[in-house]
Amino acid sequence: MQRLILNIFDFIIFGNLFIAIAAVSLTLETYMMLNKPLQIDALLTLIFFSTLFIYNLHRYLGFPKTEAEKAIRKDIWHVKHSIFFKYTFYMTIIGIIVCVCFISNMVLFYLSPIGILAIAYTVPVIKKKSHMINLRAIPGLKIVFIGLVWGLSTVVLPMIDDGISILNPTAYYMIARRILFIIAITIPFDIRDTDFDIAQGLLTIPIVIGIKKSKVLAYILLLFFSILIYAQYGNPFVDNAIKMNFSIPLYISALTTAFIISFSSKTNRRYFHYFWLDGTMIFQFLLIVAYKMI
Repeated sequence: MQRLILNIFDFIIFGNLFIAIAAVSLTLETYMMLNKPLQIDALLTLIFFSTLFIYNLHRYLGFPKTEAEKAIRKDIWHVKHSIFFKYTFYMTIIGIIVCVCFISNMVLFYLSPIGILAIAYTVPVIKKKSHMINLRAIPGLKIVFIGLVWGLSTVVLPMIDDGISILNPTAYYMIARRILFIIAITIPFDIRDTDFDIAQGLLTIPIVIGIKKSKVLAYILLLFFSILIYAQYGNPFVDNAIKMNFSIPLYISALTTAFIISFSSKTNRRYFHYFWLDGTMIFQFLLIVAYKMI
């Protein structure tokens, strides 16, 4: 029984269902901030399948092509469960196609460049001398692209879907906060990948400024995240209940996330990044839900 539970847990984490749920959680958080009903709709389902597709695309393209490569990487989850992984990957494509049929043209208009940016992060689309590179290989911009894609998809798309203009201070605060938060929790992934990125010739923040300073940068980003909370909502103990419902949980989220980031290193166990760090997004949403229920 314990083994079965662990296998299910690994499927959720390493099959990238957990990160897809995290994307849905942040989108639902945006729904709450827009006073939009919390319900499973076409946009939410599309974000789930799209996130699952993008994160599995990287693994699909890098799948071992020879038996020798498979033997070396046999302990990696998607290689060990290759048939199941590939069927899941194909199902996400079908899910995206179905969801697109129920999405408004305006949302699709904004979704297209976000999708292209997300795919270009993994798929080589830029010619550099004699070979092609992806956006991930552009020095210093790796986590910026990640933050931008997550900020636009989980904040801008819900606003467009609800007919709300993104050219207003509320939208600016929400987008900026989301991007800062995502970049902050992405830095530990770069810390983990330092040796691999050096071997690949990539320049990431930890490689340029070191691991300790990278953690400090993550704390600074979370500090700016908190400053934006205060700039938008003011003092939660003085202003109205709606502001209090959003600001206090967001402050708690920033503190707990900074605490988790403090443990990041090149030798963290595999669950640290894919469960604890990715889980900060789900935790942030649950904090707001819980606080509103008090």
